Amino acid sequence: MTKIIYRRDKCIGCTTCSVYDPEHFEMSNETGKAQLKNSTCENETCECALTEGRETAKQAEENCPTTAIEIKE
Repeated sequence: MTKIIYRRDKCIGCTTCSVYDPEHFEMSNETGKAQLKNSTCENETCECALTEGRETAKQAEENCPTTAIEIKE
């Protein structure tokens, strides 16, 4: 199963992920950081299954300036 892993503690709130992949990411008004939609989180690491939108998720991963996003096979 392919999944998106997002490390919130690395996020600087630049909005890149939500621009490239709004299907999986949105910005939090409370924290100013990204949120991984439909994810489960433990501490500062969140993950969700990647079933659709693989190309946009990959773009978010490649363009994140802090490497907070990882697509894992």
